[in-house]
Amino acid sequence: NRIEEIRKKEFPVIFLICEDMKEKAYNFYESKKYNEALNIFYIMYSLFKWVVIKDPKKREDFLNKYDFQSENSLLDEDIEIRRLNTNKDNSYEESGFKSYLINILKGICYCYMNMRHYSEAVKCMDEAMSYVLISRGEVLFRRAQAIMYNKFSKLNELNQAQVDLCQAK
Repeated sequence: NRIEEIRKKEFPVIFLICEDMKEKAYNFYESKKYNEALNIFYIMYSLFKWVVIKDPKKREDFLNKYDFQSENSLLDEDIEIRRLNTNKDNSYEESGFKSYLINILKGICYCYMNMRHYSEAVKCMDEAMSYVLISRGEVLFRRAQAIMYNKFSKLNELNQAQVDLCQAK
């Protein structure tokens, strides 16, 4: 499939492909077509990180005839989370990977916030925090914003939002 072929390319090539996709996603976003923007952001995300079913037979069965019956269930040990290979000797490439993944997650977050799916927006910023290099103010601010907008946020989450805002300054 095309996405698998792109994943095999070097980071700079994937970066350029994603730049073209990002422009399309933001055009959808600006037109308030959040689902369409999300679709593109998720394709971009899947070029950086993805889930693989380890066993080829299970993978084939899942893709072609998964019926959600308990005997066919996928367990944690059946899957593996993979990520784009970057040149480990090139710190710029690794930091570029992290930085670009954060930007993709922020794009997904913005879409979810506009769609009023605040808990999903928080999850995006939680993941982004695991990749933050130096400046994390915007990520903290967006996470706090999503928590505060969510009418289902619990007191401990609201307290976390306050901490995030203080750190974001």
